[in-house]
Amino acid sequence: MSPRLVSTKEVARHDSPNDCWLVVDNQVWDVSIFAPDHQVVLRVFILRYAGRDATAAYNEVHTPATIKALPPTQLMGQLDPSSIDGTWRNKSTPQTPSQTTAKPQLNAILSTNDFEDAARDSLSKEAWAFYSSTATDLISHNSNQSFYGRISMRPRLLRNVLTINTQATVLGARVEEPPMANPRY
Repeated sequence: MSPRLVSTKEVARHDSPNDCWLVVDNQVWDVSIFAPDHQVVLRVFILRYAGRDATAAYNEVHTPATIKALPPTQLMGQLDPSSIDGTWRNKSTPQTPSQTTAKPQLNAILSTNDFEDAARDSLSKEAWAFYSSTATDLISHNSNQSFYGRISMRPRLLRNVLTINTQATVLGARVEEPPMANPRY
């Protein structure tokens, strides 16, 4: 059975908190189920794109599988390509992020702070806000900062691993590789 084709005019009619459709990757989704429980998300993101194509904004912060976790009944159909006109394109075109600096070479990133700096400089404001948000109390954020600060990507000890020997002696018997029993299992 081929999916139902939904015109841009029909999508545009569903642009209120209680009747909200979004287009993501040419699929039309009814996201009205978020209205009662996600007031902040609804105001900040969903209603901004209600009745329009939200693909670019959605893909900045979500994987393709996220929206597919919605119940199949929320998928209204495929966007009818023949109904796309200049008005739809202009209305649905997201503002592109202004990239202030060039991304550093991956081999120049030596710590998680370098990753954070690269992300802050290259993501849009909305994507950066999503990825760097810390809810309300900052406890998790501060804990993560403390933990991640101990991670370094520069080895402190360099050892020649061109030739290695995994042989060992276990209870007086020579073995090619020592057995490993994980104490957690």
